[in-house]
Amino acid sequence: MILIDWDRTARYAPGTVLVFGTGLIGGAAVRAIASRIGTARQRRLNWTWTSQAAPEAAALEAAALEALSTRPDARLTVVWAAGRSGFGSDDAAMEQELEAFRRVLATVRRI
Repeated sequence: MILIDWDRTARYAPGTVLVFGTGLIGGAAVRAIASRIGTARQRRLNWTWTSQAAPEAAALEAAALEALSTRPDARLTVVWAAGRSGFGSDDAAMEQELEAFRRVLATVRRI
């Protein structure tokens, strides 16, 4: 999981982006954001999909809140690119994917 944040630039308002999943699609999203913003800061944070991972969620929440607190006009954006399931996945794999997404949504709501 990567947290990207930046201050106001000539072209962009301040912002914070949480990118869940940094593989092929998430990595491309991170590179595209960084290339457009230019002065963005990136922080990699641990996130475990198979458990509630309370310490990891707390660290993510603290980092996001800290990034947002210094720029009250910043917008928070969440990119979900962490899917492990695919077209051939069975119901159990899809349920696991949905539960991981629910945990992400709960964390974002707390932020």
